[in-house]
Amino acid sequence: MPSRLRYVAELLHYLQASGVCFWRADERRAARPVLCLPAGWIDGAFLAPGCAEGIELLHDPARILALLPMALRARLRAAPAALLYLRRSLAGGGALGVFVAWDRARDVPPEVLRQEGLIELVLDVLVRSAEATPLQDLADAQMRALAESLPQAMALVHPEGALGYVNANAAALLGLPVGEIAVPELARALREMIGRSSDAREIHEQARAMLEADAPVPGSTRLWHFPQGSPRALRVTLAPVRGRSLTWAWLFEDVSVEVGLQQQLQAEEHKLRDFFEHLDEAVALYALDGSIQQCNDRYVGMFGGRTHGWHDEAHAFDPAAGPDWQGLRGDCLLWQTLGPYEGHVRVADGSPRWVEASAMLRRDAAGEAVGIWEVVRDITERKSREAQLLYRGTHDEVTSLPNRASFIEHLRQGLQGRDAGGPPIGVLVLALGERQGLASVAGNSLARQALRHAAQRLRGLCAAHFLVARISEARFAVLGELASESELRPLGERLQHALAEPFEMGGGQSVLDVAVGLSLGVREGDDAEDLLLQAESALQRARQPGTDPVQRYSPSLVQDLRERFDLEQALRRAIARGGDLFLAYQPQLRAGDARLHGCEALLRWRRDEGTLVSPATFVPVAEACGLIGELTEWVLHEACRQLRAWDEQGLRTGLLSLNLSAVHFQDDDMVDCLLAIVRQHQVAPQRICLELTESAMADPLACGAKVDQLKAAGFAVSIDDFGTGFSSLSYLKRFAVDELKIDRSFVSGIEEHASDRAIVAAIVTMAHGLGLRVVAEGVETQAQLDFLRRHDCDFAQGYRFARPMPADALAAWMREQRFL
Repeated sequence: MPSRLRYVAELLHYLQASGVCFWRADERRAARPVLCLPAGWIDGAFLAPGCAEGIELLHDPARILALLPMALRARLRAAPAALLYLRRSLAGGGALGVFVAWDRARDVPPEVLRQEGLIELVLDVLVRSAEATPLQDLADAQMRALAESLPQAMALVHPEGALGYVNANAAALLGLPVGEIAVPELARALREMIGRSSDAREIHEQARAMLEADAPVPGSTRLWHFPQGSPRALRVTLAPVRGRSLTWAWLFEDVSVEVGLQQQLQAEEHKLRDFFEHLDEAVALYALDGSIQQCNDRYVGMFGGRTHGWHDEAHAFDPAAGPDWQGLRGDCLLWQTLGPYEGHVRVADGSPRWVEASAMLRRDAAGEAVGIWEVVRDITERKSREAQLLYRGTHDEVTSLPNRASFIEHLRQGLQGRDAGGPPIGVLVLALGERQGLASVAGNSLARQALRHAAQRLRGLCAAHFLVARISEARFAVLGELASESELRPLGERLQHALAEPFEMGGGQSVLDVAVGLSLGVREGDDAEDLLLQAESALQRARQPGTDPVQRYSPSLVQDLRERFDLEQALRRAIARGGDLFLAYQPQLRAGDARLHGCEALLRWRRDEGTLVSPATFVPVAEACGLIGELTEWVLHEACRQLRAWDEQGLRTGLLSLNLSAVHFQDDDMVDCLLAIVRQHQVAPQRICLELTESAMADPLACGAKVDQLKAAGFAVSIDDFGTGFSSLSYLKRFAVDELKIDRSFVSGIEEHASDRAIVAAIVTMAHGLGLRVVAEGVETQAQLDFLRRHDCDFAQGYRFARPMPADALAAWMREQRFL
């Protein structure tokens, strides 16, 4: 690699720029690129900027564009975000320079200004190794390239030179060939064009004045004739261009359309009035004093022929207000469009309407404003549709409550201007029914009915100045100013109790599972989104089983949630590895003769450090984070594998019971998934009993269909912890279950409490009447077992017979008890 390219490569590697150009210029500022990377970043010669020596890093777009060569500036869509500029004068005249551009300001190396020495070194190497190409004609070449790229006709004339230049548009205008042309021939063509004008003398005098002024002169409009003979209007600008020698640039811009439009509108104004008369819009012609000179029938029907009055304070145009027409003088146009503007007006019948008005300023040939046409359209229906769209963007479709974004905006406005000593703002987030899968069936008509019911109750319970919103599928939020901080928790408890009251849904009574998270805003500096997130964090704690359903945010809550998150991650790893999870088995015996009926598989988790984690701790976490399905599948896989192993050992373990989470029970593919697992292990579904808690039965229609599917697949179904839920008697007859398990809390009180004995006896009698078998949990004493036998309880499970044990220990126990 040549040495100069090696230096450039090292510099580019350091700068990581989007474009670098090294250049040198002669004493006339005519410059050419020495090396540009990427190639072609700057094409052709340019005029070197006349800036001070040294190095400077720029971020101002205006200053960057002022420095960039015109050859590059004309091709850029936008100025670079950052520009490093270095310029150094040469002893013999001229200058050396470099442009380094970045499209993104963040790409600029932080220590770039410390590398001035490196940049100058690369500049010297490049320039000294470049060929000594003369630069005398570079400025002229650049001007010719610029002239060719212009849409206007442009001619360059050197009064003291031999050759001039015309671009393609000028060549067509003057009847000359494109490119360089002898100056006398170019001057002759210009004189001939001027001579064909109707006011040639005046144009000659104007041109002479411009040439003698030796300075750019604003263009003026004159009617000239093209060589083809068709009348055209040209705006002509003549300006000197300084280079190696003085050059005059003639710029011709065709404005025939504008001038023709003036003439056409003046000639056909009566046609325009006829056109306005047949428009559906209301049209009126105003005088400068705001009086109506003419209006169409639509205007009369809308406003009764009078000047309409705007009553929207934001309107920008009112004909009766007398705008400063003199201040609108400018280009000599007959018409100038103003607007459109929107606002409220009162129509002839006195009703307010939304209208859109456009106005056209009418001028005479001298450019003086003489009147104004106004077109008014009734856009009331459009505004109504826009309002509906805006409402839908800020409100919930099901409940018509504000949505999450609207809630945050209201909270943000409520916090503005609030000091720490003023009344606080309470933020409450309420979740309902999510443990029973309400959010997953939000499209279901019953779920929508429940959401509307909850919205009505909340609005009825909250004060008028409180805002109630629906912020997600099954979550509502409430905010309002409180008299004191002590009101926050009682308010949350009142709302929680009210929403948890039973209500009619689907032909029966339903109860929503409700939890509430609280937070408090006390000053303007409080962030609205943070307050809502704090309330949602408190809600996570409130939704955990065994906790108070109303929780307020506190810093300690963050630590608790972090520990819960750590537990969730550890559980994910345990499921993935499988070795940390295991099953313990507790036998179920016939209460009458203590013969083996089956056993229940109980999930256990031993963490990396050897600590056993209670299912009461990790199962709710699995349900909340969506792991319960994977956990249930792992249990069924392991249980089926163990059944096959016992079969090979000749052990008859009977029916194997497994717990099925209420959350997993709501999954649409739950039955298919379980059936696929038992088929994979070649285990008959009839050997598996799935235990459901009563909380899984909250939706009678959906749950009844799921139970029927499990039964059709061959699984036995049991209701676990029977007697502790709200739905025991009202829903029991609706489900085709096989078994009831009496909760241990009733069995443990048999010896001491008559009420527990009565409940147990009643459950057994009722279950047998419905054709169901009964399993009593937590049997620990002979007295409890004797009572169960006297009341014909079918099966018993508890420490009286055996504790939960590993699979190998259960096999040994069965052999010892001779349950083979």
